[in-house]
Amino acid sequence: MLAAPTYNWPWPYVRSSAASRSSEKGRRSRGKRGVSRSQSPPLRASCPLQYEAVMDRVQKSKLSLYKKAMESKKTYEQKCRDADDAEQAFERISSNGQQKQVEKSQNKAKQCKESAMEAERVYRQNIEHLEKVRGEWEQEHRTTCEAFQLQESDRLTILRNALWVHCNQLSMQCVKDDELYEEVRVSLEGCRVEADINGFIQAKSTGTEPPGFLSTAPVPYQNYYDREVTLSPGSPGIQPSCGMIKKTYLLSSILRFSGLLHGSPKTMPLAASAASTDTLTSTPNQNEGVYAAVAVQEAPGPLSLPARDYRALYDYRAQNSDELDISAGDILEVLLEGEDGWWTVERNGQRGFVPGSYLEKL
Repeated sequence: MLAAPTYNWPWPYVRSSAASRSSEKGRRSRGKRGVSRSQSPPLRASCPLQYEAVMDRVQKSKLSLYKKAMESKKTYEQKCRDADDAEQAFERISSNGQQKQVEKSQNKAKQCKESAMEAERVYRQNIEHLEKVRGEWEQEHRTTCEAFQLQESDRLTILRNALWVHCNQLSMQCVKDDELYEEVRVSLEGCRVEADINGFIQAKSTGTEPPGFLSTAPVPYQNYYDREVTLSPGSPGIQPSCGMIKKTYLLSSILRFSGLLHGSPKTMPLAASAASTDTLTSTPNQNEGVYAAVAVQEAPGPLSLPARDYRALYDYRAQNSDELDISAGDILEVLLEGEDGWWTVERNGQRGFVPGSYLEKL
């Protein structure tokens, strides 16, 4: 069987890399690089689809004729075998056969030979047609390849020139950028940090001394147990220590929770409170745990403040037996202002604790 021939043709119009490098070497320089002035071949207007359609048509015709030639070849070979068999049968019968059989065999051999000759003519004709179409296919294939090569050459040339111009533009821009950077560097060389800071101080300063309303004195360290406090504004010369303050807080705590003791009355007289205070302050050497205090000068008189009138702002219902029920608008006398927020008040002869935030001074 005949096989479809394949061809390896050289690609025309291909410039060697050495020739390309030698032609470009003269146009390159260290500074601006000039673009080649040689005109590139114009783009071919031929559309690749046109070449594809022609190649498809020629390829189909070539395949059809090739198939037809192969079928005629098979027919030709079969006819030749039949003719050979008929010729051998005629020779075998003619030696010892009857006259009628010899004539019949002779006619059959003649017909088979004529059929073989006809099949040979058809097969030869199909081969000639196939060769003609193959030549057209080969020529069309060559033309198409050359056209595609020219288009690719144009594409590469245009792309190369465009990239060359782009690189030249970037090189020029880099040179300009470097010149501008050099101007900035020259300006930065004249920058003096100390001179700029001194100039800012001279332009924005408002004086050489800090203003009087700003305190610049150092903050001293104060020991919590050694600092001096004043119990009340009306007691001059009294400088109780922190132990005295704790004793006062202890007194308020005793008054606050005295009602919780079994058998204690609901209220506690103020004299008893004063007596308790005297008792606490009269034994400075007694071991009092964390509330032990250094002996200081005692304040004359009770620790309770003068009675002052207050008005109740809100209603309050006693939660414990030592507390006092009050209603909004009641007038109360404050006997003692506790540091824990519970004040000792008196109303209509009854004493007890109420929240100090519920009262308003008259």
